[in-house]
Amino acid sequence: MDTSRLTFPNSRFSLSHCVNLAVAAGLLTEQKSIDGVGVDLELNRSVTDMHTKFYLSRIERRSALDNDDRIRLWTIKEALFKADPDNQYTVLGHYEIEDPSLLQGKAKNNRGRSFYYSCEKLPMDKIFEIRSGGWISCAVSFSAST
Repeated sequence: MDTSRLTFPNSRFSLSHCVNLAVAAGLLTEQKSIDGVGVDLELNRSVTDMHTKFYLSRIERRSALDNDDRIRLWTIKEALFKADPDNQYTVLGHYEIEDPSLLQGKAKNNRGRSFYYSCEKLPMDKIFEIRSGGWISCAVSFSAST
């Protein structure tokens, strides 16, 4: 695949970076039901409960018991947003996670588009110089008819 002509945002490829880490996700399949892919990477930082009202629903906020949950849910929402090929008029709050306590699951946006996501906790690691841990999430979107 020739990647020299790619532009971003791009529904087939997603990038994220944080401090000295970067990640890319891409779709090589021609499967028509998959509309987009999104990835997000965040190192731990302080996210207050007050911030969550801008990107989490009431139900999702009840699942955000601590800062770790708030960062995890932020990365999921960012990955969902990036996976949505029609995200130009959306905000993170337009994406609803079916069960916010799960590390992988389903979500929908306010227009009925379906998503699947998966997230993983980043370990504190001397090799990558991650001193605070963090989260990485990836999502794929499906057309509203899927």
